[in-house]
Amino acid sequence: MKISTNNLLILAFFCTCFTIQGQKLHIAEEFSSPEWEAELLRLNPGNQQNDYAFGDNPYTTPAIGGGNAYNDLNNFQLYFGKYRLFGSIECLEVQPCPLGESHTHKHPTANVAVALRIANPAGYIELPEVPNAGKITIHARNGNKGSNTRLGLERYDKNIGTWIPIHAFLLKAWGSYEGTRDEVVSFDVNADTPIKLRLINNVEVTTRFVNVYRIEIEEKL
Repeated sequence: MKISTNNLLILAFFCTCFTIQGQKLHIAEEFSSPEWEAELLRLNPGNQQNDYAFGDNPYTTPAIGGGNAYNDLNNFQLYFGKYRLFGSIECLEVQPCPLGESHTHKHPTANVAVALRIANPAGYIELPEVPNAGKITIHARNGNKGSNTRLGLERYDKNIGTWIPIHAFLLKAWGSYEGTRDEVVSFDVNADTPIKLRLINNVEVTTRFVNVYRIEIEEKL
């Protein structure tokens, strides 16, 4: 059966659309979710109930503003058995995400945008090993109103037991945002084999606090 060039182009278009829409996410974490609220409380129960947790106060979703941030995060144990955090939890008022309303970061009951506030300096979120990696996307906010900053991306090298820098995300000064809570930046990791990554605040000479609202890692096609 002969297929016209136009029909082949249409078929290729629909196959491409299907692949993009059906692409698997190895990691998709939204800090404004009730699942993260429950997990933060589990590892930060307060009242000396966990020897690895720092504070006496059990975790609750904090009120808006950096001065109200929850600063006693347990950074020894793994959240969901996968993630190690070094920073705090900060909430700000809900504002639109650049990707549209469906992507807006909003806690369903507290009505705030919840972020991991990566410590200044050298705070991080360590991610679990994934079997491969395409694009990593983060929804983030620079904590400084007037100066750009960069957030490092590193991979773990098992052979030498150390972290290797592979990219630095440039984040605009938040004073230049146009009515949005965050900005969305991506990098193609392009790894065909298992890889372990972390985001770390160690790139700039003068580091800034960085809020991370969402992290995604796509499979490598």
